[in-house]
Amino acid sequence: MAEHGRQLAEAEAKHLHAGLAARADHIADLQRTLKALMPAPERPALPVPGQQGDEHPSAPTSPSTDTGTAAGGRRRWRRT
Repeated sequence: MAEHGRQLAEAEAKHLHAGLAARADHIADLQRTLKALMPAPERPALPVPGQQGDEHPSAPTSPSTDTGTAAGGRRRWRRT
């Protein structure tokens, strides 16, 4: 009877260790993913379009009529 209890305890310990190892692997994967999504320290993060003050300095502020775009923002291609 005591042998059976010891075997159950060993099986439970193995199961718990396997679960901890799987969680550690998952946490490591999440940390690598988060690091990949972070901006590089030597470059600033890219601005999010639509946020106030994050406009690109060379971006046009008003639509131009001679940019070659049709209504709806689609580009018209013409041979020159």
